[in-house]
Amino acid sequence: MADGTSPLTRCGIDTVEIARVERLLLGTPHEDLLRIFSKEELSDAGEGRGRTASLAARFAAKEACLKLFPRETALGLIGPSDFVVARDGYGAPRVVCSPRALELIARHGLSAIAVSLAHDKTSASAVAVAEPACPCRSHR
Repeated sequence: MADGTSPLTRCGIDTVEIARVERLLLGTPHEDLLRIFSKEELSDAGEGRGRTASLAARFAAKEACLKLFPRETALGLIGPSDFVVARDGYGAPRVVCSPRALELIARHGLSAIAVSLAHDKTSASAVAVAEPACPCRSHR
């Protein structure tokens, strides 16, 4: 890192009420939803039962990812659209970062972001973890 310190593992967590996301989906024009969710996220969530909970978990994941970079988030340098929640070949969630987010990850000496999502009938939660690119540098 530029200041000579070793990067540390970063962790962000967020929980959102599913009813809040349902209100967002019902009251927001599709074009405006695309500032939060990608077309792929909206499509992957489907149209049936469970769509709102799926999108709520993805919203929580985006917020958890933003918490990894509190300064840049507060300055408006990154936002929810800089983190897309996709599925890997086994259906597990993974984060696809925008070029801005990738630049931040590199600048902070971090590796990719891992996420875990969960939801029940009323809320959705997510945890995002970014570890140092070289774990050996985090131990002194």
